Amino acid sequence: MKTREFFIKLFMLSGCWIGFLWALSRLFPAADPRFSISPASTLLFMVICTGLYVGGRIALRRPSPHAFTGLVLSSVFIKMLAAPVFLLAYKRLEHPEGKWFVGIFLLSYAVYTAYEVWFLQKMAKM
Repeated sequence: MKTREFFIKLFMLSGCWIGFLWALSRLFPAADPRFSISPASTLLFMVICTGLYVGGRIALRRPSPHAFTGLVLSSVFIKMLAAPVFLLAYKRLEHPEGKWFVGIFLLSYAVYTAYEVWFLQKMAKM
């Protein structure tokens, strides 16, 4: 996957995702404050995807056939650590009402994980 294609698709996905969440917040005005996590979580996952893309390009150039697999496994571990840290930091800084912000974060997690799987599979076939 070319770098240009990766970034175009990442920004298209992110624009569509923010637009979807914005539309959802307009459909449910009572839930609007809970959507304040969406820009921060989108940015977090964009950074993670970019790091994974760069790491994937480096891993594919290595002579070890296990470098790419190691990258994928370590990315899962890093995301599992980053998610609760991000949620706890958000809760301490923003003091959101209720727990709905976790659901919005998990939806973002799922969307960007699907994108990661797609572009990593495409990179692995190179």
